[in-house]
Amino acid sequence: MLWFTLESAVDEVYWLNAVGTVRFANHTATRNLGWARKDLIGMNIASFQRDMPEGEFLVPLNLSLVDVEGEEVFEAVHVRRDGSIYPVSVHRREFPGEGDLKYLVFARDTAHRHEYARQLKQAETEKTMILNAIHENLVLYDQDFRIVWANDDPAESSGHSPDELPGRLCYELFYGREAPCEGCTVQRVMETRTPITEERRLLNGKFVKISAYPVFADTGELIGVVESCLDISKRKHAEKRYRELFSTMQNGFVVLEHYSGTDTDGDDLVFLEVNPAFEQLSGRCETELIGNTCRSLFPERETIISRYAAVAKTGESMVFDDYNPIFNRHFCIQAYSPKKGQVAALYTDNTEIVNLNEQKKQSLIQIERNFEQLAILNDEIRNPLQVIIGLSLLSPAEESEKILSQAYVIDKLVNKLDQRWLESEKIRDFLRKHYAYA
Repeated sequence: MLWFTLESAVDEVYWLNAVGTVRFANHTATRNLGWARKDLIGMNIASFQRDMPEGEFLVPLNLSLVDVEGEEVFEAVHVRRDGSIYPVSVHRREFPGEGDLKYLVFARDTAHRHEYARQLKQAETEKTMILNAIHENLVLYDQDFRIVWANDDPAESSGHSPDELPGRLCYELFYGREAPCEGCTVQRVMETRTPITEERRLLNGKFVKISAYPVFADTGELIGVVESCLDISKRKHAEKRYRELFSTMQNGFVVLEHYSGTDTDGDDLVFLEVNPAFEQLSGRCETELIGNTCRSLFPERETIISRYAAVAKTGESMVFDDYNPIFNRHFCIQAYSPKKGQVAALYTDNTEIVNLNEQKKQSLIQIERNFEQLAILNDEIRNPLQVIIGLSLLSPAEESEKILSQAYVIDKLVNKLDQRWLESEKIRDFLRKHYAYA
């Protein structure tokens, strides 16, 4: 019965004499070592059992977990017949009596334990690398608000090394308090057992986004909370500057979202955001605009709705001029797509410029008319002048000479006007080409 028990054991079993010679080896020992039983019998155990090489394997034997009274427990390596080695945990007990059998040895192959530990260490290293690469404070708390694990970011912010954080109370370490903070996100997650995400402003003026998630055991018992804390101060300040610019800019600005209507209705857009300048130029307040469609509010603006829909669908920007008959104003509109399915439009009121250009155009047209009238006037002056010259020739010689001399003076002035009119033609061609007023 003893032989059968030892032979069928899952551990390697050896009986040794006082100097370590093998007197018995079970089937597991012969299978693991690759030696036949007849070869092992008479071999000294030192032939195949060696001290555990330092640093060779990952997990040392935890002696506190075994009963060592009356026996020696240690780790070693066994050398197979082919020269390969594998780790074992050895229990050696001295055998009572005066016979040749002195020691009973049990050796268990622990290669799987070391491999499992290696994989765990590798996974832990990869997890730590990933979590430390995240630019957020990641902390795991137990139910007493003690830190179980944390990545590098909270350690840096608290002035401690990552190894110094576990076991410390968060409210003492980070805030110098004797009790959890008022409105503590982690505490509320523990109470409600549900995740919470919120933005908060700290006493130092920084803004943070906090996400906390409950951690449960397999039994459903709450064992802790994982908290993620991200510094969003730069984003909040940028949003503040954006809102200030958005609210004070003189240009109208609107963001709309496109959605396809029915075959009869066609495309439409919903107002998502408007600034005060757009409220003023549209004649409607924000509450009237946000959430409503362009067609419901401005059904007469079919052309501009179609243009906006095209920008939202294609993502291609568009710049065009628009005249709003409701307000009798002219606008230059820059439309672009901030994201797929949306369109943002910047309105620049250029009514004064359009009116000024119109006045300029009318002034140039009037100048052109004046030049034409001048050319006609020259001809109208020459016709009566020829009559005067003809009549002067019929007058007495002395009077005729005086009349002719004045007529020639007038003729020279008219010729100068003709010359100036011809020279002005180049200027008029330039104006026609660049101002397109003709």
